[in-house]
Amino acid sequence: MASELEVTDYVPSSQKDPQGVDPPSYDEIKSIANEVLDKIVSNKPYNHNDFTKANQQVVEEITSELVKFGKPFKYIVCCVIMQTGTGAGLNVSHTCFWNRTNDNAVSIRWENKVCVAVVNVFAISL
Repeated sequence: MASELEVTDYVPSSQKDPQGVDPPSYDEIKSIANEVLDKIVSNKPYNHNDFTKANQQVVEEITSELVKFGKPFKYIVCCVIMQTGTGAGLNVSHTCFWNRTNDNAVSIRWENKVCVAVVNVFAISL
C-alpha cells in the first residue's frame, strides 16, 4: 500500500496513572489513524472541497475510535492534509506542558501519491 505511518514525535508514558490506566499507546493510535486515513483519503484524486470534508471526517472518526477504548482520557485530534507535487513545504509542531506520566502526545505522518497528512493526537488524563 502506498500509505505509510511513521513516528515524528512520541513521548511514552513511563508509569501508570493513579487510576492504573495508561493512555492509548502509539501502536493503538497508529493503527486507528492508518485505518481511518486509508478508508477516507486513500485512492481519491485531490480536490480541495472534497478534502476539506475528508479532513473533518478523519478527525471525527479517529476521536470516535479512541473514545471506544473507554479509558478516562480527554482526546484532542488535529489533522493537516496537504496536496503533494506543488513544491510547497509543510512544517508542523506541537508542544505540551503536562504530566508526562499520565498524558500522551503522538504525531503521525501518512502519505500517498496525492497528499500528505499529519495527525496529532493528545490524550489527557481526567
